[in-house]
Amino acid sequence: MMKNVPLSSWLYPEEQAKVVRQLIAFDLIRSKDEPNFPLVRDGSADVYLDIHNARDNPRAIRFLVDVLSIPLYRLRSLCISEVSSTLSEVLERISMVSNISYNVFRDCSQDNQLLGSSVIKGATINEEVDFISDCITDGIAEVALCRRVMQLGIIPRSIIALVDCGQGWRHLFRDQGIDIPVWSGITMHDIRRELFCTGYMSRCEQHVEKDNRVIVAIDGGTLGE
Repeated sequence: MMKNVPLSSWLYPEEQAKVVRQLIAFDLIRSKDEPNFPLVRDGSADVYLDIHNARDNPRAIRFLVDVLSIPLYRLRSLCISEVSSTLSEVLERISMVSNISYNVFRDCSQDNQLLGSSVIKGATINEEVDFISDCITDGIAEVALCRRVMQLGIIPRSIIALVDCGQGWRHLFRDQGIDIPVWSGITMHDIRRELFCTGYMSRCEQHVEKDNRVIVAIDGGTLGE
């Protein structure tokens, strides 16, 4: 079993380009030439990952199952759960085809939050769980979830994200003393660069990139980290 999460992404560069093209084909990425997608916190973004659109598309679901199975096989995961209910159907299917145990930790009062006091299907005490997310942003949901499941005696082994949006989760993890590895398949910077290169969207003007903390220039890193 792989004990340490690699520093590199779990998607190879060639795989990343293919995944971005598939996300576009299945309408799971929305983009604008100006940052008009509001964020939960301050700022706005020019690219938005909309995994909810996959729910009524069996081919899109199958695509996500295939992609998110990659890190699980590489980590030899034995038990998985999700950070939000966005990926519930995907993880259920992964569990069925791979024989990986799938557990849900959810606050029943909030359909999209897996942070509360109610455990619908729980792992056993001291069981290691890999938590799966479509994207990781500021890390607030992940910190709250990890603390909750640790109170239940569950061990968060890793957080696996399809996309690292680079909106400050590293800072929050460090400030909150969260020492749980995060392994992403691709960064939002890499997605944006691929969108530029394929002509799917145009790059923002330089002053817009400079003034917006989540805009990532084609030749730079995330401003939020």
